[in-house]
Amino acid sequence: MSLQTRIVFSDGLALTVEGGLAQVRDALAQYEGGQAFVEFKTAAGEDVCVASAQVAYIERMPEYDDA
Repeated sequence: MSLQTRIVFSDGLALTVEGGLAQVRDALAQYEGGQAFVEFKTAAGEDVCVASAQVAYIERMPEYDDA
């Protein structure tokens, strides 16, 4: 099973990334006052950088079986 978290931005766009809610929250909080972008891997396996200042909220996605 993979853990995924949806990041919802202040403009309403959303992105699903690999990692649990706590992991994503901690990564975003770590860079809140410093580095502008946090690196994640999307659910599709692509690398992406997220502007932490533009995040409205994050939410846990239901777990699913990779098999």
